[in-house]
Amino acid sequence: MVFMVHANFLIGDSPHALGHTRYLLFGGFWSGVDLFFVLSGFLITGILLATKDSPAYYKSFFARRMLRIFPLYYLFVLVAVSVHRSSFNGRDISSLLFYYYNLHHVWTARNLPWVPAFWSLSVEEQFYIIWPFAVASLSNKSLRRLCIAGMVLALGLRLYLMPRSTVFQVASYFTLCRTDGLFAGALLAIWRRDAMCWKRVQHFAFPVGAISAIAIVGIFIWSGHFFDWVLVRQVTTFRHSSFLIVGPGISLLAILFATLVAKATSQGVVYRIFLAWPLRRMGRYSYGMYVYHFAIMLLLDSRIIAWERHHAFRGMHMFLLLPSSFVLTYLVSVISFHVYEQPILSFKRFFPAVKVPARAEI
Repeated sequence: MVFMVHANFLIGDSPHALGHTRYLLFGGFWSGVDLFFVLSGFLITGILLATKDSPAYYKSFFARRMLRIFPLYYLFVLVAVSVHRSSFNGRDISSLLFYYYNLHHVWTARNLPWVPAFWSLSVEEQFYIIWPFAVASLSNKSLRRLCIAGMVLALGLRLYLMPRSTVFQVASYFTLCRTDGLFAGALLAIWRRDAMCWKRVQHFAFPVGAISAIAIVGIFIWSGHFFDWVLVRQVTTFRHSSFLIVGPGISLLAILFATLVAKATSQGVVYRIFLAWPLRRMGRYSYGMYVYHFAIMLLLDSRIIAWERHHAFRGMHMFLLLPSSFVLTYLVSVISFHVYEQPILSFKRFFPAVKVPARAEI
């Protein structure tokens, strides 16, 4: 999904019906980030709850997370800054090194080469610096209330900030505005610890997901697009701004993706789709693909355009960029994982995630 929205951005709109339809449909695939947040919140919170009473709870969690995230992230940042040194100032580099690039983007609206998608990695890391302490300190009941409150707060902040913002990043990249998915996934993980509660979640997942999907389609039809960057002053180009999309739309996406994750944990159509070999295979390399994809896409984009001009072809850009960048990114990610990341991940054996049976809570 993220591949599609970034390829769509590079290809741009088209006066032709097919190209314009592609532009409108693919323009909403930024929502893949929200699926990523929900999955991350669900998986990481599940691990935290399972190891909550382990004596090595903090040491194990933070060490294993650093081994998984930091090596590839910092290597890529080093390469990006080295290749585009003139494009990065000291504050840009600091925001990437210390994971506040999303906030830096809100303050400056600077689009740095190769790393525009790194705002979401910053949101996630900021959340998981704090979340293990909340899980360790609070009961499951209090955690549920915190998750719901966090989702409501995120929606309220976006509704307040979106019509007042001069750049869309204020409402879209600010950490507290984008915790819906993380809290929705965390809430699922908490509910799953209670058999009766999880049974109700499974029962209501389909109707709640269906209602959310219908509402999202309704917002798309009303707005005339599903972009997250259309401000009020741009409504001369589009039917409506992104107010409903960034406001309730992101919350509805979090709920929809949470219902899909819930259904994926039990036998059924969604379960079989999530277990399909291509998805499982890509899941193993998904982090590398997310890190590498935009840089590779930019490099291929310039070469495809040059090839079109040289051979006097027109219109091939739209059909070549997405598949070629996907294949190359996948290959680079596979090589990166086995040659660079996996040897470092082997050190996880020194920091085992020791699962402790859940205590009964009143």
